[in-house]
Amino acid sequence: ATCNIGATNPSDVGDYFAWGEIFPKKEYLEFNYEYKSDNTILDSKQDAATVNWGEKWDIPSKEDFDELLELCTWIPDKTGYKILGTNGNSIYLPCGGYKVDYYAMFSSKIGTYWSNSLIKKNENSAWTLYFSNTNQEIKPQISKFYRYYGRNIRPMSHNK
Repeated sequence: ATCNIGATNPSDVGDYFAWGEIFPKKEYLEFNYEYKSDNTILDSKQDAATVNWGEKWDIPSKEDFDELLELCTWIPDKTGYKILGTNGNSIYLPCGGYKVDYYAMFSSKIGTYWSNSLIKKNENSAWTLYFSNTNQEIKPQISKFYRYYGRNIRPMSHNK
């Protein structure tokens, strides 16, 4: 997609979601985390991209993010990264940080985007695309983060 869920422009951060939850909320705390399944891949009813944008959209998988890291060129700027594909197409991912409690943490300094992939069953973390535009020594990477934190989602079309 050209922008995040809840954004109208590619450089807008948009909404934050806990992993497996389909709507943004005011506070992101462990006690108000609603997704209770231990499916290792989100199904369409828990995929915020599918629920909010329609059937042809999904939250990217860990493998989709791996492909972005391995095959694309990442170009930082003051508010995010332009990612240039081998086919000449590009996307822009803004740094929106993440939300815990009702605070936005590290806005405009780091980007954290949910994948649809849980680390493993009964794990309280899921795979996230992570990057920093303020510390170029930290390369864009796949990391694990707590599922109840609010993070951005950049949907992708799988041409269903």
